[in-house]
Amino acid sequence: MYNPYKYDCSSADLNPIGSISKLDLRRFMQFVLEGGLSCSRKSTFGQHGPCAKNIELDRLLEETSEQILNALPSAELEPLSLDGSVVQTDELDMGLTYDELSIFGRLRKQAACGPYSMLAHLLFDETHPRFSTASSDSNACGSPAKCLADKVKHFFRRYAISRHKSTVLPPSYHTEAYSADDNR
Repeated sequence: MYNPYKYDCSSADLNPIGSISKLDLRRFMQFVLEGGLSCSRKSTFGQHGPCAKNIELDRLLEETSEQILNALPSAELEPLSLDGSVVQTDELDMGLTYDELSIFGRLRKQAACGPYSMLAHLLFDETHPRFSTASSDSNACGSPAKCLADKVKHFFRRYAISRHKSTVLPPSYHTEAYSADDNR
């Protein structure tokens, strides 16, 4: 479901981040950016750690983390515009944001929700307030509940269309319970 193209950027022998949602990857990169993996901090690696005195490595880590966080997710199937900006983005192509995909994917896999139970869960569970309140698209749909129902239907439709692709993905290191691993 997550990308309409069979392999995306992970056509290698092993996909080390294949089971981690983009939302969680962004959270990790934010943690790195805030100094969570700073090489120059004594508390992280100790005084004689592998990079205890390497300020340059900290700068490089921070710069790379910022680039990753600021990059628009794209399969890069269309050329860049004349000014060098990204024209095509995954979220526009899929019709869902990665935040929505993360929540829908967790409900599908961990809570074993189908379309009806997922919609009920999102409408009535207070842990998902952003879905139970009016969204920016609610004028086009008629009501927030109708908008949410359309998104849930869209998610399951796209998931069904793309389900067969998970049988040929490279093996992933599975670190999360919401992984879209194919169990066949």
